[in-house]
Amino acid sequence: MEDIGAAAGIAGPSIYRHFTGKSDILLAASRRMADRLALGLADSLAAATSPRDALHRLARSYVDTVLRSDDLIAVYANEIGNLPERDAKELRRLQRGYVAEWVRLLREVTPALDEAEARVVVQAALTVVNDLPRTRGVNDRPGLADELTAIAVGLLETPDLPHRTVTRRTGKR
Repeated sequence: MEDIGAAAGIAGPSIYRHFTGKSDILLAASRRMADRLALGLADSLAAATSPRDALHRLARSYVDTVLRSDDLIAVYANEIGNLPERDAKELRRLQRGYVAEWVRLLREVTPALDEAEARVVVQAALTVVNDLPRTRGVNDRPGLADELTAIAVGLLETPDLPHRTVTRRTGKR
């Protein structure tokens, strides 16, 4: 609470004038991140000229959001288990909806991918963007946003999953 209070410019215990407990703080932080991601998604879709362009814009939006809100994305991604079940369920719904839009776009760009395969590729891209900025020696690189966007887009555009070769030969999954 002291760290949160210091960041807000108030004494740590004063936080409890605004929140009843830790789970309320986690919920507020998670909702703030969900709102930022939803806005980035809406802006990317509105400005896009094609599904591929939307995916590129969405990757850049996600990178920019993570780099501006690294601590917030960590809370959003990792603290859901510390929320009351009702709130955790709502946030999982928001997270799944956000990822589903990425999956939908990826499948439009690469129709050969089935839903599960597209989800793996999307999760890989999101994980790279979430984790690399927290790596010492990487987080202070000039041009990190451009590099992360290129890596995410590269993952999304080259989803040649190893098992796909086997399934093409046998015709089975």
